[in-house]
Amino acid sequence: MSQVLTQALRTNGLASLRKSTFSPLMSSPSIIRLANQNSRLSSTKAAATVRSDSVPNHPVNRWEGSWHWLVERGLSISLIPMFGVSMLYGGHPANDFLLGFVLPIHTHIGLSAVVTDYLPHRRLPIINRVVTALQFLLTGGAIYGCYTINTEDVGLTEYFKKMWKA
Repeated sequence: MSQVLTQALRTNGLASLRKSTFSPLMSSPSIIRLANQNSRLSSTKAAATVRSDSVPNHPVNRWEGSWHWLVERGLSISLIPMFGVSMLYGGHPANDFLLGFVLPIHTHIGLSAVVTDYLPHRRLPIINRVVTALQFLLTGGAIYGCYTINTEDVGLTEYFKKMWKA
């Protein structure tokens, strides 16, 4: 570990760190903070250059920010009374229809966050597109399946009751 930190300090031009102030018991952030203090380079100037060169600035999009967050939380909170109604009163066509739409959309948004985090478009563009297309296809299939169960069978609530008893 200390070799990695020493190499990082040397490559960043921070070799002016005095050995007398370095202790093996120091945490990595405190070592880097100490190195930045002893550095001849202006850390803010170097950090600003690195950030602006490596990370592109995206235009402000309210849907990907606050509105998306509100829709996610609204769907999550709306599932609580829907499950409560299903458990207390049994199947009802309106509640089954809402469950058949909100539950797949809620799952889609959750899986979309997983795809965004673990298969980012900037690193894996082809895999990201394939998995995203597959996700939309499966979400559409789930919504269609819920619609079919609600219209041609007993409804989602009764369907899950049958599955639970089987």
